[in-house]
Amino acid sequence: MANKEIENYLSVDYIYIPYEKNMKINIKDKEYIYKNTLLLSGERNVYSSVSGTILGATKIHDKKYIVLENDFKDKLAVRSGAKKNINNYTKEEFIDLINKYFHISDFDETSKVLIVSGIDSYYEETIYGTLLENFTTPILETIDAIIEIMNIKKCFLAISSKNTESIDILVNNLGTYPKIDLKILNNNLYMGNKEILIDKLTNYKNKNYNVLFLNIKDILNIYTILKFKRSATETYILLTGNLIDFSKVIRVKLGTNLADLLKEYNIKETENIIVNGLLNGTLLKDRNYIIDNNVRSIFINTCTKFKVNECINCGACLEICPIHINPKYMYHNNDKKADYYKNKCINCGLCSYICPSKISLNRDVVKNDKE
Repeated sequence: MANKEIENYLSVDYIYIPYEKNMKINIKDKEYIYKNTLLLSGERNVYSSVSGTILGATKIHDKKYIVLENDFKDKLAVRSGAKKNINNYTKEEFIDLINKYFHISDFDETSKVLIVSGIDSYYEETIYGTLLENFTTPILETIDAIIEIMNIKKCFLAISSKNTESIDILVNNLGTYPKIDLKILNNNLYMGNKEILIDKLTNYKNKNYNVLFLNIKDILNIYTILKFKRSATETYILLTGNLIDFSKVIRVKLGTNLADLLKEYNIKETENIIVNGLLNGTLLKDRNYIIDNNVRSIFINTCTKFKVNECINCGACLEICPIHINPKYMYHNNDKKADYYKNKCINCGLCSYICPSKISLNRDVVKNDKE
């Protein structure tokens, strides 16, 4: 059962900021920094989600992090104030702000079709519906602003038919935003996938236009950027699983260690902690995992081990594949055809889910190759 209210876990003692060799470090050990200070620069800039003192660096699972001690004051060096009308940006200003404060994969400034996904990437996630119900006005205002600023010709807001409360709220509010086309789609295990959703919503009239694809969390990040001219310092994650009595959406500081969050919620040690969906998520080695913008959900589950058997050639994986490739072929072969299937695979996990022999097709063959 899910709780529609959003809980806060913002009082974290330490924040961990990942950095790579090609990044320039703009701070020093023992330095006091303000919230939203530029910490790292490179292909993407990284800003502090809190104010506090730089303690130095550490390594978690072979990845380097800058450690920041939170002073719980959230001091800002410069307060720019809130912008009354977020539509009042030029396209150039908008692009500069996005490039400075937020990374959007495959961002194309010539895009004429905007697709906003309110459909969770994994069936058992409920985060986007909760965010839509709690932040309806900011979300719709931001989508409308992007349409106007980017001169978008067609905008779709996709939502699952199972989110009846969100549908009611949107229907009652969309009259003020006539350029947003609400698309209610039948819910299934893979409809939230980017490639499938784009293919579903674009037709012969707009197939030739470049598509800007965003999800509800992206929209809230962009709202903060346009409203306050600074990067978002928090994100929203779903804490769920069969060891959680009530699923909950939690607002957390970017750079929070999952171990601290689980301790706060009195979650005992468990062998199964899975990030971003049971079908194609990441099974963690331990509780030390740093939460960033890419984290959608944390599943806390009992550890169930299945015996893996030989393939029985039943064809179930081929039948269920939403993009009609042959998972069995790429599992058994290592040639150009198998490579083609691996590159085309969307990692939905349905082949592993349906397999009666319990073979982890997508995780063992495709996901490991791509990682």
